[in-house]
Amino acid sequence: MVNRKNQTAAVVMGAVAGAVGGFVLGRSQGCHARRVLGSNYKWMTAEERQVARSLITHGQGHIFKAWPQPGINDAAKRRLLAAAARHLSGAAEGLEEERLSVLVPPRANQQPKELHMHNDLRIDKFYWLRDDARKAPAVLEYLKAENQYTAAAMADTVKLQDELYKEMRGRIKEEDTSVAARYQGYYYYTRAEEGQQYAVHCRRAVPARAGPPSEADEPSPDAPEEVLLDENKRKQQGKHKFYMVGCCETSPDQKLLAWTEDTKGGEKYTLHIRDLSNGKELIDPIPMTSGDVVWANDNATLFYIVKDHLDRPYKVLRHTIGSPTSYDAVVYEEKDEAFYVSIGRSHSEQLILIQIGSAVTSETCYISANDPTARPNVILPRINDVEYSVSHHPGKLSSGGIDSSSKDATGWFIITHRDPRVGYWEPAKFVARLRELKTNNKLLLLKTELSAGHFSVTGRFERLKETAFEYAFLLKTAGMLNTKPKPGSASSAAVPGPNTQTTKL
Repeated sequence: MVNRKNQTAAVVMGAVAGAVGGFVLGRSQGCHARRVLGSNYKWMTAEERQVARSLITHGQGHIFKAWPQPGINDAAKRRLLAAAARHLSGAAEGLEEERLSVLVPPRANQQPKELHMHNDLRIDKFYWLRDDARKAPAVLEYLKAENQYTAAAMADTVKLQDELYKEMRGRIKEEDTSVAARYQGYYYYTRAEEGQQYAVHCRRAVPARAGPPSEADEPSPDAPEEVLLDENKRKQQGKHKFYMVGCCETSPDQKLLAWTEDTKGGEKYTLHIRDLSNGKELIDPIPMTSGDVVWANDNATLFYIVKDHLDRPYKVLRHTIGSPTSYDAVVYEEKDEAFYVSIGRSHSEQLILIQIGSAVTSETCYISANDPTARPNVILPRINDVEYSVSHHPGKLSSGGIDSSSKDATGWFIITHRDPRVGYWEPAKFVARLRELKTNNKLLLLKTELSAGHFSVTGRFERLKETAFEYAFLLKTAGMLNTKPKPGSASSAAVPGPNTQTTKL
């Protein structure tokens, strides 16, 4: 019987003798190798340690990232060390594939749950991965393990990711201003400042002698700028790790500002209202809203939505400035958990629209913006598998909806639409199931941004890092990473890995 350990050691010894013979490491370098290798340092033979030290010294320490403890994948580790020794001799084939074979991907526990719906029984083995509150330790630990595995598998592309990020950021015009929109005596726009991640919402007054609106309209540089909301300052003042504005809406008379902000990443927004003449906030912040806010035409009433225990926007409330939030009236409540609620204002500025929708069905109600205490009217009752959205043209309306007998009823337009977003648990369960069934050595990755709303980072520069990661992954899987060591150097860029699969949220 051939002793595989001795056979592997012989390969390593022979390659080391030809590539790194006579290489002497100081005490500090040896200590660094021990820190990188952890408990695997003692498990290695002297020749294997010499290979490891040489790789670490020449910038290839990522090869040992996330190595499991001794006793786990030991044969794969020795194959990797043998491939690494060949790599030091100038033959790099197979190094990355062997490195990936050492890593141990996470495996989600199976906790079967029976789901009864539509007279059907379905067994979901990974239902426990759904955690709307994002507080379950087991779920967070699993997602963290998936992120660590992804980082380890992509460790050979870290330098490439940084280069891609710098290249893309270098092409961004960091100081930039959006096209100004002329509305109710002001030019409204947002701008970005150099080095800042978030938007600054501004306006300038339209000069008294300005002509009618035109495509050539632009703010006068002589008109003073009024900053309505600086997202960067809000984030810094609150010392928030996460910050996202849901909406930023001025009242019809342009004197008040309502905005919603999420500072936790759970898409539960807090509503604020500010008097633009003096900067004073007019109400106690209203937490746990969906982020949608709509003003009525009286400049004192606004509508917002709260969420239920499933994180579903389901209830529309009406607030009057000057009254306690405990007096806020329920305008609409959707009790069917399959439907979500949103609100908006028609382009005609005459209607408050309440949109209710599920995956394949929708319904819209309206309230006159001039009569905010009126009850909502349904435009078209919901019909299963029928979706529509509404755009209003000013015309005569009856209490029952559209008065088609009136010559003033000039039209409604109905358009279908879908929103394909899903929660993190769907791809997490998908990956968990694939790991259960997987029989090949293809790389399967799940990368989740745990601190974000839809698990995607905020800030224009941070998003570039995600894009750089994606490009690096594509180049890695396409075999387009540099594989040849530089002449006269023992180090080289990593070798492309095997065919891979990815699920990225």
